[in-house]
Amino acid sequence: MSATSEKARKYALELDPDERVELAYDLLRSVDEEPDEGWDAAWLAEVRRRFEELRTGRVQAVPLEEVERRAEELLAKRRGR
Repeated sequence: MSATSEKARKYALELDPDERVELAYDLLRSVDEEPDEGWDAAWLAEVRRRFEELRTGRVQAVPLEEVERRAEELLAKRRGR
């Protein structure tokens, strides 16, 4: 990694989480050779589908704390391999 890249990385990691997500999105889109015009529509359809599942009770939301706990457990298992 170049010195410039390392400086940018260090600065980016100091941003708040929402800003990092937005930056990551912009960076990923910048390396696409050709934007996929259907991408936004596909994600909108997916968001609508998931919202409808939540609204109708077909699926239940999981609190962030539970997701984090489960992720930590999975990571701990992987590290123990």
